[in-house]
Order: sequence, then C-alpha cells, then structure tokens
Amino acid sequence: MDNDLTWEQYLEKIRLELEELERKKSRESRKKQVLYYMVSHPNAGTLSDLMDVNSNEIKARALFRYKQLNDCSNETCDILKCLYCENSAYEIILESGNGIKNGQEKIESSSFDHEILFYDIIPTEEELFSYLFDENSRYKIIRKIDNAEIIDTTSMIRPVVENKKLVK
Repeated sequence: MDNDLTWEQYLEKIRLELEELERKKSRESRKKQVLYYMVSHPNAGTLSDLMDVNSNEIKARALFRYKQLNDCSNETCDILKCLYCENSAYEIILESGNGIKNGQEKIESSSFDHEILFYDIIPTEEELFSYLFDENSRYKIIRKIDNAEIIDTTSMIRPVVENKKLVK
C-alpha cells in the first residue's frame, strides 16, 4: 500500500486497476471471437475492421416512422417487410435531415416511431434502403415507445465452437 494514500484512496485505486484489467480481458475475448470468425470466413475483412464492426459505439442515428394505410393482412410481419408493403407509408430521416420516404401520406409521431442505431457506418440516403437489407450491416432498430429492440444485427460475429477433426 502507498504510504501517502488514505485507505479509501487506496481502495479506489485498486478498483480502477481491476476495472482496467476487466476491460482488457473483455477486449481480448472479443478479439479471440473475431479471430475465430476470420478463420471460418476468410474473406470477411481485416481484424481491425471486424473489431470496429462489433464495437459498442453508435456512429449515427435515424428516425424511422411508418404508417399502415389500409388494414394490414399480416400484423406480425417483420418491420423491414413494411418497407416493401403497398399498405404502408414510411420515412427514415438521418441526423443530417436527409432521408428516404415512401408514400404521400404525412406521418405524424406515433407509437410506430422507431430509432435506427448505426454501429458500422453512416449510410447516405442513397445507401440507406440497401443498407437495411444487407446481411453485413450492423444496426439496431428500437421502438421508441417502450425501448424494445425490434431488430439487432450487431451480434452476428460469434465464436466458432465446434472443432473439426481430420479423418483419414
């Protein structure tokens, strides 16, 4: 123990050192998972790119609103399917104020308001539609009324757990 520290200061110092060790351990564990993923998916990208893809940092946000114009025949459909549905109007507004819109209906704030959190890139308005349907995109769609995660594509990289054996 340092002689010039009080007991509380010493405990705080130790607690901070333990937290730093836990962060390093977590990062190394994530790095190991990404390396396993790279072995099974050789064309997936570089280690630094894939580590960034799985980071927890939100790069941008967008507001996603949709409205059913007529009675929807499938009320339990995937929210992304509403983008193709003839019975719905939607708008997705990026932080820049630009975005995409379908339908002439004015969509007011409602229980159908969602937030899209982008974790890998900030798509432009031209890229936005294809980005949402790209299996390599990392984003979440959160329903604003209750903060429920509707779609989460951020945890796609998972460790490979099965070991394969060579057979003669």
